[in-house]
Amino acid sequence: MSATHAPWQQGALDSLCGIYSVINGIQYAAPDPGLSKQDASYLFGEIAYELESRSDAGDLIGYGLTRRSLCTALRTADTWLTDNYDLKLRANWPFYRSTDVSLSEIFDALQSHLLQPHSAAVCAIMGCINHWTVITEFTPGRIRLFDSYGMKFIRTSSVGPLGTEEARYQLPPTNMVFIQITEAT
Repeated sequence: MSATHAPWQQGALDSLCGIYSVINGIQYAAPDPGLSKQDASYLFGEIAYELESRSDAGDLIGYGLTRRSLCTALRTADTWLTDNYDLKLRANWPFYRSTDVSLSEIFDALQSHLLQPHSAAVCAIMGCINHWTVITEFTPGRIRLFDSYGMKFIRTSSVGPLGTEEARYQLPPTNMVFIQITEAT
């Protein structure tokens, strides 16, 4: 990953934050030089085509990606990366079926994963915003984002467990996927 990589902004390719989170996760975690705009646009089209062929495109545009459609987007991106860059997109859902996870467990898992090379976390942020984004760094004070909406970070003090009304942001553990880019073997 490099400081020269920049996130693709929502609207530059289309307006679906779930697809952008997959592409931006790859953009951040990929070895230099990352994806060109042409390749990012092509990958966007591949993901959109695959999602449209499996579900109602109107629901995807109107309501965003579900966890299931995000899985489809990740599989499509993995195949595309392997075919075009000889890279593998590894995805791990650490809390796939775990709804009763403490914030400290989420934060510990994030911190551990993000220390690995060529890694990021694609996750939903709920609360004042319902949005798929990419987490790139975790510190006790803040969570750094690589985001299509332009958000740069959120303070950890503003994050609460899912369903906590007083928390500005909530991180649903079941909507968090850890990604890592490796060489295809």
